[in-house]
Formats: sequence, C-alpha cells, structure tokens
Amino acid sequence: MLVALAPFVVAPVGVRAEPKAQESPESGQILADTSGRITEVLLHFDDEITEELAPVYRDLFEGLGEGVKVRVLCESAMSAQRFAETWTDLGTRDRRDVDVVNVGMPLSIWARDRCIARTRGDAVQRSASFVPSANPYYEFEKHNDLRTQRMLYRGLLGPSVLRSWLQLEGGNVIANGKRVFIGANVAEENDCELPDPQLRRELGRICGREFHLVGEKIDYLPWDHVDMYITPVGEDTILVASATAGQTFVPHGCELEEEEAERLVNVQRSLDRVADEMRSLGYRVLRLPAVFGASGDWIMTYNNVVMDERNGHRVVLMPVYGVPEMDHAAAEAYGKLGFEVKTIDVSGVFEFGGAVRCIVNVVERKRDVVRGADPKQLAERRHGRLRVLDVSNFIPRRITRVYGEDQMTPEPEVVGEPLDVHRR
Repeated sequence: MLVALAPFVVAPVGVRAEPKAQESPESGQILADTSGRITEVLLHFDDEITEELAPVYRDLFEGLGEGVKVRVLCESAMSAQRFAETWTDLGTRDRRDVDVVNVGMPLSIWARDRCIARTRGDAVQRSASFVPSANPYYEFEKHNDLRTQRMLYRGLLGPSVLRSWLQLEGGNVIANGKRVFIGANVAEENDCELPDPQLRRELGRICGREFHLVGEKIDYLPWDHVDMYITPVGEDTILVASATAGQTFVPHGCELEEEEAERLVNVQRSLDRVADEMRSLGYRVLRLPAVFGASGDWIMTYNNVVMDERNGHRVVLMPVYGVPEMDHAAAEAYGKLGFEVKTIDVSGVFEFGGAVRCIVNVVERKRDVVRGADPKQLAERRHGRLRVLDVSNFIPRRITRVYGEDQMTPEPEVVGEPLDVHRR
C-alpha cells in the first residue's frame, strides 16, 4: 500500500502566499455546482460526533472520484491524529491525497457555509475565496470557521480571501454555469430592504457574474439556505423540494399543533411559488420529496447534493435518511436525469440542520477530460498519500461590520458553551 502517514508538519511561521502582481482578489466568480470534475474538497471534523459522522465519511470516501484532493480541518493535534489513524486507508484510495490539518480550535461540521469557492479562467484556476462577515448570533465554532481560510492561506494551503461586509453563507448560494442563485433572505440578514443597490453591487462583486435572488417577491421562504430546497441540474433544469411529496413517505405520526400545521402549509405554499419562479426564468422544474420537521429545526432533503463529472458521465452524491421508499424515489429521479447515484448516509447528522453539500465543500473543479480506463490500475485501487499538518500558530484577524463599515478587529477570545454546538 503506497500510503505515507507523515509526522506532524508545522507550517512555517510568517510565510504566506502573496497573489501574483497582475492578479486581484476581485477577479473571479463563484464556482458552478453543476459542471466540471471535482479536484478538491474541504471538510471539518468534529471529534464530539465521531460516531454520527462515520457513515458520512465512509460513504463519501467510497463515492469520491479518483485523484481528488481532500483537506480535513481538525480542532487539535490529537483530533487530527485520530482522524488520520481511522481514515487513511479508505480516504487515500483511488490516488486521493489527504491533508489532515490541525487549526487549533473547535469548528462546526458545515465546511460550506463560511467559505464560498471562487474561480477564474473557466474553472481552471482558483480565485480568492469569499469569507462572509460574522452573524451576530454565531456560536463560537462558527466564528472559528471564519478564521480558517486565512490560516490556510498563510500556511500556503489555500488561496487568498475576498473581504466584504456582507453576511452570506455558502448554503444560501448555489450556481449553474449561467447564473448564481441566492436566497432573498440575504437582504434581511444584512439589514437591507429590497431593492437595495448597495447590496446588489456587493453581491455582484462577490458572484462575478449574473445572479438571481430566489424568493424576492415571496413573503415566506421555505428555509434559510437555498441549497436545501433547489438544485440546478445543468443549464435548463431545476429540482425543487416538495413537502407534499415527502409526506406520502413520512407522514407525521401525531396530531400537529395548530402553529406547526400552519407552518408546514406555508412551507409547501412557498416551495410551490419558488417552483413557479424558476419556471418563469425558463427552467424545466421537477419536484423532489422533502420532509420538514414540524418544529422547523431540520429537513430531510434530496436537494443538498454534490454533483461531479467523471470521464464524460455525471455522478451525484445524494443524502439518504434510512427511509428506503423515499430514498429510492429520490435516487430514481436523479437516475432519470442521467446521473450515477452514490448515496451518503446522513441519518446521524441531518437533525443538526444540514446534509451532503453542507458538509462537503467543493473548492476546486477542473474541466472533465475523458480518459481511457486502465483495468490494471482499477484493480490495484492505488493509494495516494496522507499528511498531517499544523497551522494552529497562525492567528488571523477577522472582519466585523460596525455601522455598515468594514473594520479590522483582533479576533476575540471566545469562551462558553453554546446550547447546540453542531446546529447549522
């Protein structure tokens, strides 16, 4: 087995990757979710929910393509070593290189939300990642998430960071090749009222291309992150969640309170209006089952997926919840669209408020090149290498929003324990 489990390598203090002189962090655009071969993904590991995450990582490492770079951020040296000891063999299969990185602080498992990948050169070269401004209601893990991209940059493990006053999480952004879709609740989250020219200018700067605010004319959005209820598939099709379809598979087992029942009615009405909105943009709309918890804390969704292109065919990493009939119906819907479906068991984590796309942040794609398969190579399932690295000595500063202006402030010492440290 060609796997090298390296000792801890501490990133050199004071070394940072400066952008090339002719490049600007402003250049680039948000990476599309629908096309290109996945070449790098980012994960956050949480030692406290190892058991719940194990099925996710198992299925993910079975489902990822050949040669994908996997970067896993861990809260401590011990946590990084534990991850390496558990996942070296499966993680490095199919010539995947894995970097397990100690960042020296607890993180949420939602690698997508505090890092939005951007690219330049038609998905050839990474551009500066967008890291949003902090939400005032963030738990300390999410504040820590905001710091990691600067730490990776200073450790020569990632691109530079595009700064902004804007609060916009990665789950509320999803894109095909033509446009970027952003939940219209971004206005409320930034204390703006639509239409707001300043907000639109800043969104345009970050997106780098055409964007559409989903639900701008809808009073009630079905969820706070758009990737939980819509999925662009190519350039002409959008999948929209349907709570009504979900109820045929998972009916509520008890009588709902009046407030809960009313909320679920509003959710379905909102989903139907989103579907109509997508049709008005010229998309073919198909519906996927979804189950919304009556309390509003969780959702079983098949929209929160990761799509890949490999040797000319399409693959989708789709969440499953241990509800065989509904899982099968969703897989069948993707299969009819030409996808090879690889399932990811999220039954242990979905009640925290997310699924596959929330956990797996695709930070780089390249053009898919069709290559002939080498039967001998496939049989060998050759391994890549695994490195254990440490960037915990890099202490960045973060951007906070003060009366609508950007201000650099030292990162505060965060203490205390939130009520639910894993909730999205």
